Amino acid sequence: MSNNPKQFYLDFVYDEYMKSNSSFAYILTIFDYIDWSLVPEILNHAAQAA
Repeated sequence: MSNNPKQFYLDFVYDEYMKSNSSFAYILTIFDYIDWSLVPEILNHAAQAA
């Protein structure tokens, strides 16, 4: 997240616009529910299993 309030606002507006006007809105909504802190761990386990 940006420490700049203007950039934070623009990011928020862009995110809301994309959710309401994008044909991929459902994917963008799903991304909000992903715990991104777990992604490196999942990728690491997948690499070890291969």
